[in-house]
Amino acid sequence: MDVTLAPTLATLREVYSMPRDMARFREYLRRMTEGTRDVVVPIVNANPMAKDHVLKALDALEAFDAERVALEAACRAAARLPHVARAFKFALVLADDVGGGWTDRHLTDAEHRFEGGPMVKRGFATALVWTSETPTAEGVATLAAAAVYRAAHLARHGAPTTLGEAIRQEGRVARFAGRTFPAVAPADAAVAQRVIATRLAARDFATRFAAMYGDEAARRAGHAPLGVAAWAGFAAAEHAAAGAPERDV
Repeated sequence: MDVTLAPTLATLREVYSMPRDMARFREYLRRMTEGTRDVVVPIVNANPMAKDHVLKALDALEAFDAERVALEAACRAAARLPHVARAFKFALVLADDVGGGWTDRHLTDAEHRFEGGPMVKRGFATALVWTSETPTAEGVATLAAAAVYRAAHLARHGAPTTLGEAIRQEGRVARFAGRTFPAVAPADAAVAQRVIATRLAARDFATRFAAMYGDEAARRAGHAPLGVAAWAGFAAAEHAAAGAPERDV
């Protein structure tokens, strides 16, 4: 597997340095497509109309040269997958879950993890960092490794269509790269395992979303809760992936 960098942070800084008006939005679209009818710079999940806090978030990322750290981690991850005959452009994208209604954290995260096939077909492996969190070099490296493995998994297996397939994908991502979700209490993970075990064949988005992200996120999105704690589905997936081979992609 070959990985190169698709820079995004400098582009986002230039966009966010403009007044927050329609001219900025048009510039965001122009920079994303570079005058084509397709995505050339993968900043789809960025909020073009974000407020000034995004500049502080970019400062925090640039303080430790986050794109360099991420690319190095992505290349190390790719070296662990020599059997994957694919080339990906890795991108670190700042997503805004603080200042406005443009981005819902859990729905955007679900789209990113489970509906990333179109971006993978374009040759991108993307990692999202969030304005609500303080970035670290270790955290960015983990996200980069996860992005590489997830892209390879999506390229081979396609987007998951059942809860069981979603569990398989994200469990293997966690095993390969490390945890890319908040910590979950063991008791909550055990409950999630029992809930998920009876719904592995579920294909509807509401069930899959509630099982992975938990009751609070499900209610906020208008879906019925299943008795699952926040992010506990991902902890259940990580547990299920124990012993899975890296060559699953």
